[in-house]
Amino acid sequence: MRNVEKEAAIFIPLLKQYCADIEPLDIGKDFPTLFIPQTMSRYADASKKIFYFGRDTNRSYQPIDLMESYRNNNLESYIYDNHALLNEDFFLWEKEARSFWLLVLNLHLRIKGINQYMDIIWEEYSNADLISELNDFGHGNTNAIQVKQTLQQNGVWSKIDIAKYLVVKEKSRIFDCLLHTIQAYRPDLVFIFDWSSNYQQFLEGLEYTIEKRNVLNGYFFVINLKNYPTRIIWTIHPRSLPKGSSNKESVAINNLIDIIVSQL
Repeated sequence: MRNVEKEAAIFIPLLKQYCADIEPLDIGKDFPTLFIPQTMSRYADASKKIFYFGRDTNRSYQPIDLMESYRNNNLESYIYDNHALLNEDFFLWEKEARSFWLLVLNLHLRIKGINQYMDIIWEEYSNADLISELNDFGHGNTNAIQVKQTLQQNGVWSKIDIAKYLVVKEKSRIFDCLLHTIQAYRPDLVFIFDWSSNYQQFLEGLEYTIEKRNVLNGYFFVINLKNYPTRIIWTIHPRSLPKGSSNKESVAINNLIDIIVSQL
């Protein structure tokens, strides 16, 4: 079992506060639950530690698991199980967040000097040799609880108590802060693909300078932290890229990667 002592010191106090706040609400199984940052199995061994952030998760998690861990005073186990969700080939099954993972996987390969394009198609497992290069990064979201748009797309919004959701969303904002990831995982490089989020709120608690680059119509920040060696690239989510054939999709993804890499 992996050692989660460092991240536990950061996230367990937050989880305890969050669980205590939402426990009286008695939310149901269909309710969106909390997402906290995850790392792959070889993250600690990576020569360059990299995190990739999206807006929110498209996957469903059962909040009962978190509340049971809280009531059993076993939140460390919850953190361990959370990492287990990010296994080495999870992305081969991704459909809802396909554009995000296409960007992440191929950017990660490019940073390692591998220019071969990898698609997310389980049936065509022709790029198996690349899998070993894709188990050493971290994944996070700017929103710990899914936003309304995602819940509507997934058919969940109409099934939940909106008043309770608004309370849960507000209580979850203690997690919507990059500082926790910086302190827990000390990444060298962080990519944030979500121009819709408020960067000042997400970077709260950090001292930083911003370089606004003249690419992607200005939707591109390079952020340097004053008290940590971490560098942050903040730009658009790939959902805004042209849709169509897989060839058109791969060209758009590669073009975006070319721009990102040119600004590193």
